[in-house]
Amino acid sequence: APGLESSELLTGVSAYRLTDGGLLLGVEIQGSGQTVFSDSTRAAVGTNTFVLQVGHTVYRSSELRVYPLVGVGRSGATIRLVRRAAKPTFDDAVAPTFRETELGAGSMNLQFALGADYHLPARRRSHNGLLVGLRLGYNLRPSDPTWQIEGEDILGGPDVDASGPFFRVLIG
Repeated sequence: APGLESSELLTGVSAYRLTDGGLLLGVEIQGSGQTVFSDSTRAAVGTNTFVLQVGHTVYRSSELRVYPLVGVGRSGATIRLVRRAAKPTFDDAVAPTFRETELGAGSMNLQFALGADYHLPARRRSHNGLLVGLRLGYNLRPSDPTWQIEGEDILGGPDVDASGPFFRVLIG
């Protein structure tokens, strides 16, 4: 039977606003997904993270900015199972087996990071230029994820853990 591949790559968007006093307010939304098939079932598995961040500039020059960040948010996973029977009989259609099921799990996420942004000036004054950023940090999960189906808690699901070190490249 086919299995899931271990994926460490998330794609997403990040936005932040820097105040005149050096306060940084930001948000990150990331996710990944894959689909696997067996003879009878298609499983679509996705992961997601949403984090609100606050930080403060500790070093700033005309091209470089360095800042620590603290964030709080939620990380989770979904599994959507769809039965792939060609044409079910009437008895199959009314039997108490699943045709389509979606399971979800989520937990709180804390984030601690150090970021650095390098601003490449534009050749023309009418453009802002390019920003290249790096972030190195750690995600902490203070609570265990709870698996649910249709709003009801279920027991014994796989461990979904967004905690651990991370490295991000930002381009904007």
